[in-house]
Amino acid sequence: MGQMTMQTYIKTLKIRYLRGNRKVKKQILDEFCAASGYNRKSAIRMFPRGLLGEKDRPCGQKKKYDPKLLLAPLKFIWLATDQMCGARLAAALPMWLPFYETKYPLNPEIKHNLLSASARTLDRLLKPLKYRYPKW
Repeated sequence: MGQMTMQTYIKTLKIRYLRGNRKVKKQILDEFCAASGYNRKSAIRMFPRGLLGEKDRPCGQKKKYDPKLLLAPLKFIWLATDQMCGARLAAALPMWLPFYETKYPLNPEIKHNLLSASARTLDRLLKPLKYRYPKW
């Protein structure tokens, strides 16, 4: 069985497998193991996960902070504060944001996200910049 025919075969079986009850799932697994040569346990792991490792639903938490929106004000303030670490920057942000907003008005949502971000999150957002702007 070729790779493309195997993939289409798995797709059709997966749809039947997800809709079926326990008895139907047992028959589908028996049929698939006989046709493909896969071990039964491998086939059980393959069907709920998707087609050859493809995920049906996203894993993990949703992203709370959008780096594209937060990076411009964060970069400006970080460079103005002489490249503080994340812990000190998190404490200094409430003092520096009013000065930043006099030049560049901020969306209230972005301001809230900046003020509520943890020190570790700020470090994570600034990580690509730390290589571009080394502190000597």
